[in-house]
Amino acid sequence: MLEEIFSNETADFPAGTSCMNPPGSYHSPPSESGCTLFVKLRHLGPDQIKREVVNTLAAPWYRGMVPGLNVIPLMEQGSGSTLVRLAPEVYFNPHRHFA
Repeated sequence: MLEEIFSNETADFPAGTSCMNPPGSYHSPPSESGCTLFVKLRHLGPDQIKREVVNTLAAPWYRGMVPGLNVIPLMEQGSGSTLVRLAPEVYFNPHRHFA
């Protein structure tokens, strides 16, 4: 969630929350105050079968592959997704993402 609060039948998710709902799951998401969120669809595999929620405002940052690159893992199952923070003037090597 980027701004405000997003809700569903399981919980309220404030700004800074990452929530992954597995393929085939169903939810009915309202927001009383409105919210801004980033949605990524159809990127999960069949091995990602449980909901995962991460409070990115409280989660620890881990050192990445190059100095000045830090990461927060957003998923424990499957290939995962990661929140990345780059310090100013940090360049990461060109690379390709595979399905």
